[in-house]
Amino acid sequence: MNALHKLRGPRPLPALAAAALALALLSPAAADDDKVVRRLDLSLSTSGVSLLDLEVPVGETAVEGGDGDEVDIEVEVRCDRPVKARCSAAAEGIELVSARRGERLAVEIKGWPKAKNQGLTLGVRVRMPHDLDLDAEMGVGEFDARGLTADLTLDMGVGEVRIHGRERSVRRVALEVGVGEALLRLGDREIEGKGFIGRELAWNHGKGTAALEVACGVGEIDVRLDD
Repeated sequence: MNALHKLRGPRPLPALAAAALALALLSPAAADDDKVVRRLDLSLSTSGVSLLDLEVPVGETAVEGGDGDEVDIEVEVRCDRPVKARCSAAAEGIELVSARRGERLAVEIKGWPKAKNQGLTLGVRVRMPHDLDLDAEMGVGEFDARGLTADLTLDMGVGEVRIHGRERSVRRVALEVGVGEALLRLGDREIEGKGFIGRELAWNHGKGTAALEVACGVGEIDVRLDD
């Protein structure tokens, strides 16, 4: 199994801007008004691949580990504005691309509007082999991973992170939040990250082989490991 790189640490953000952004992100959205204006998908073989490198700029990402030998990715480009035509026009330049670099399979969403996104957000669903390492990077949003038994590294700018796995598969957990909370649940036991504003948590008492490393600028990290 490939060794993970050193935890990169949460991205620095000015305190007031970070707090405002976090509040905007975590406020309930008007989901009933959202409409899918574009769909993208990829199915990729993992033969000879040891790691999936995933980049998502903004939105909700759900990762599910399974017994297959392919990576299946579905992307919904959503709009929460009354004028959907502007969303559709902005969504035309968005692409889901992949590249193979040795044993690393890289998947990236390109063409995301950097100035005015016209109310666009993403819904990303990833199905992948449970024993494939994952290195993910997200700007703003929510990340949920379940059923993975290999190494997982996540670098999140602002958002909520939820990881649900098996304790017997994990060797160590390293969590770091610039502003927010970090929590590790081991069955009925809870371990909270330590710190004044930011939180850090390190646990290395597992009997498995996987390492879970998460760095978040502003937000919440919740890792649950069951028997």
